[in-house]
Amino acid sequence: MGILYNCARSTDLRHKFRGDNTANVFTPMLAKENSSKLTSFRIFALTCIVVVKLMTLLTLSYIIDEDDNDLLLAEGDDFDFLLRMIGQAWKAPDHRYWESLQTELMYFRLEELLQGLTNLARNDKNKKLLVKKGALDLLRPILQEGSDMEKHEATKALWQLAFDDDNKHAMKKEPGIIELLHQCKEHKHSGIASAADGILWVLGLEKKLGKDTRRKLTPSVEQALDKIGETASASSTGHVMISYQWDHQKTLKQIRDRLRERQYNVWMDIDHISGSTLQAMAEAVEGAAVVLMCMSQRYKDSPNCRMEAEYAAKLKRTIIPLLMESGYTPNGWLGILLGSKLYFDFSGRYPFDKKFEELVRELGEKGKLSQTGSSVRQTEGRVDTQSDISSWTKEDVANWLSDHHLNRHGRLKKLSGKNLIFLQKLSKRAPEYFYMYLDKKLHQTDLEDMMNFSDAIDALP
Repeated sequence: MGILYNCARSTDLRHKFRGDNTANVFTPMLAKENSSKLTSFRIFALTCIVVVKLMTLLTLSYIIDEDDNDLLLAEGDDFDFLLRMIGQAWKAPDHRYWESLQTELMYFRLEELLQGLTNLARNDKNKKLLVKKGALDLLRPILQEGSDMEKHEATKALWQLAFDDDNKHAMKKEPGIIELLHQCKEHKHSGIASAADGILWVLGLEKKLGKDTRRKLTPSVEQALDKIGETASASSTGHVMISYQWDHQKTLKQIRDRLRERQYNVWMDIDHISGSTLQAMAEAVEGAAVVLMCMSQRYKDSPNCRMEAEYAAKLKRTIIPLLMESGYTPNGWLGILLGSKLYFDFSGRYPFDKKFEELVRELGEKGKLSQTGSSVRQTEGRVDTQSDISSWTKEDVANWLSDHHLNRHGRLKKLSGKNLIFLQKLSKRAPEYFYMYLDKKLHQTDLEDMMNFSDAIDALP
């Protein structure tokens, strides 16, 4: 069993387990411990059962999928067993769970057990049950006093658990959890800081429009916020965002370069590595006309990828799925999000060039760099840059408003070129505040006016 457990921990071998009915073979080994009539032999047998059960459960945590997960839920006590082992390991001086098999000592490190918890929490059916059974009570002290490795595993587990709505409420109510996450967000360990930042985002405590602010919005702004995604998807402005898991980076860099050759404006994270990763992701989704969602098992298991995918769906961005793993069928949250969308197979099963041409036909003009005045402004035989616009006179602004049928709005005539450049940045970085500003300060209360001004701002270089 130990050999199989170590094999299951290898990402390159897990798919071999999933195709051989392995879960049905392993689950009978999750036998309940029976402590009646404890003779010395029974104590030894019971110890063996505990070790085999724990090793089996950890192995299944790596290989079980959505279809087989009910095998774990059937007994109902397997999660209690793992949480109990985590609790015992945390209380041990060396943070290990030990068992003695006659002359041999067996142990499981706390971070190893936490990895199993994170794996189980990837399944949406398990998330709620794990929190109900006390996972938060176990993870809180680890966040506070654990080693860096233990904190990292604890934050990864919490990140997976946070994608359930009931769990979000439980985390916000759990004493000390939010404060600890804010502390972890500033941690020197990049993995801990990144995971804590991600949890706060999923909980709605980072970069979100608060309820108090939203209550101040007029109905026209509410309509505009609902139309943000639809407007960006329907227009030719915005970029093509590649949302992917890093294992498939080589193929996707090839797709990126080929799309750029066809004059598409492509956003890929490796081209934007400075600053906050989470902020860059949010701005990339907000500025996208279309999102290429590169699906695989690892994409589905990644909380980062899930955040990108769900944010893109929330903003109603056009989503085009690319299959990156041969034989993979999306299930769970990814299957629900994608539904019956047509996908393009870049797993290597078909010639790359053939599938690339199909993708280009599907993209059409979405995310394409404009070759006309829709994205650059020609004035007296030259192209205006942002530097040129910043020095616009009132007459230049008036001409620009006239070009876009906005000259009847008195407040807009008071804007300068520098104001327009700033509003363009604001529309991409904080679209919700941008629309609120149009309504409150510039008195663009009509939905049609908002859309016209937004399109005009997008058309600036």
